[in-house]
Amino acid sequence: MSDAAGNVMTSASWQVKGTHNATNPAFGGFYLPSLYVDFVESSVALGNTLTGSAKIASVSNVGSDAAPNPSIEVVVELTSADYLTSNDKSFSAKVFGKE
Repeated sequence: MSDAAGNVMTSASWQVKGTHNATNPAFGGFYLPSLYVDFVESSVALGNTLTGSAKIASVSNVGSDAAPNPSIEVVVELTSADYLTSNDKSFSAKVFGKE
């Protein structure tokens, strides 16, 4: 995120991670036994703050009832602030039970 002059004051990189292509012999299809957001790296200029959160925005089945395949939308929200201003950014990623 940049200031009014275009100087980069904060930056962050993140990844959605988890286990996909998981199956269970008791039922058909796929599922996601784990899913999380990993904030890999961040850089914040002196006098600035960077906060972030992640949430599941939606869950749906893109497969059939007999062979489910979950689709999960994850939204990451970042807020960068200094003494005078605050900037909010949102990013989203979709994750599927089977790639």
